[in-house]
Amino acid sequence: MKEFTKSLFSYSLAMTLYSFRQLDNMLGGGSGTSASRKPPVIRSLDNLTEATKRELGDSLQSAYEATDELQRGLVEFLFKALPFSMQRGQSDRTVTILEPRRWNQSVENVETAMPDDLETAYNAGRRT
Repeated sequence: MKEFTKSLFSYSLAMTLYSFRQLDNMLGGGSGTSASRKPPVIRSLDNLTEATKRELGDSLQSAYEATDELQRGLVEFLFKALPFSMQRGQSDRTVTILEPRRWNQSVENVETAMPDDLETAYNAGRRT
């Protein structure tokens, strides 16, 4: 039990330091030199994933692969569907960045935008 506890703590420490390394990779620790080469942050995660997959064994590895395909498909779908997911080469899309506001600022804006005649506002919003 003692050796298991030591190994678990070592793993936790390594993962914590690994997250700092990934942060460094993301913030400018370098990028791929060519279009076909992956940036260091992605290469590093892929290497860690492959090492972990080797430790799963045959039965869990097939479950991992099926689940990974599902989740990768979901991520693809979400990035294509959401408006902030502008891909390279898609310059026809515009991305709107909203500034954060306090809730009372938004309420004030709604109050000033409301017309005096609520029936007119209701009828203007109805579909004909």
